[in-house]
Amino acid sequence: MNGRFVRAAEATIPADDRGFLLGDGIFETIRVADGNLQQCDRHMARLSQGLEMLHFPFIHQEALVGDMVALLQRNAMKSGALRLTISRGSGPRGLTPPHLASPHYIITTHDTPQTMMEVKLAIARFPKDHLSPLAVIKHTNYLPAILARCEAAEQGFDDALFLNSEGYVAEASAANIIALFGDRLVTPPVQDGALPGISRGRLLEKNLCSEKSLTADDLAVADAIWLSSSLGLVAVSHLRHYEIPRNATLQRQLTKFLFG
Repeated sequence: MNGRFVRAAEATIPADDRGFLLGDGIFETIRVADGNLQQCDRHMARLSQGLEMLHFPFIHQEALVGDMVALLQRNAMKSGALRLTISRGSGPRGLTPPHLASPHYIITTHDTPQTMMEVKLAIARFPKDHLSPLAVIKHTNYLPAILARCEAAEQGFDDALFLNSEGYVAEASAANIIALFGDRLVTPPVQDGALPGISRGRLLEKNLCSEKSLTADDLAVADAIWLSSSLGLVAVSHLRHYEIPRNATLQRQLTKFLFG
């Protein structure tokens, strides 16, 4: 925490921290494998873009990476996940940031999360604002996703699919959408509200996937659907009441490419 090792139960933030009070912060979740940060350069590049967009003061990224590596070593972490959270820091009452902000940061490690083999998707009752500049960064206000997850669970689903205000698929609550149509993999474009995910970007760069605007009706007749994140690839078994076919062979191939 801010360059010091602190036991999680003893870590505290000031009562005037803007991240706590206003969600004025940003984060990255990075996969850990064989004791190393996976795709760290990509995560830090996305973080840098987000910090610039939010008008945060300059943060020395080499120092952040050094702290992340040191924490992995301190916790003897071989596999799992690491989260870096940065708040703008303390500030006076009100929305306007202080003229000279001093960001706070917290780095935490977590065991490999227990992921489901497959998930059932509801459709969120409210759209994602794909026109907002915040749609492309991982800021610390996840209330829309939390609400969508809560409502999905009340209906017997595991997660929720966000459509944008024009009716096109954006993403799930915390993952990108990858869909198979015939022999073609597609994913919604960033312009439709998709976060520029790390795994999604690697698939696009290798021409294993292409961008295409999709509706919920399009997805309902897909030959397979996956939720893609930096931590894994999970098959979608149902979209609302539509059963989605599974393609275990392709999923294994994609998982091997993305995660080794």
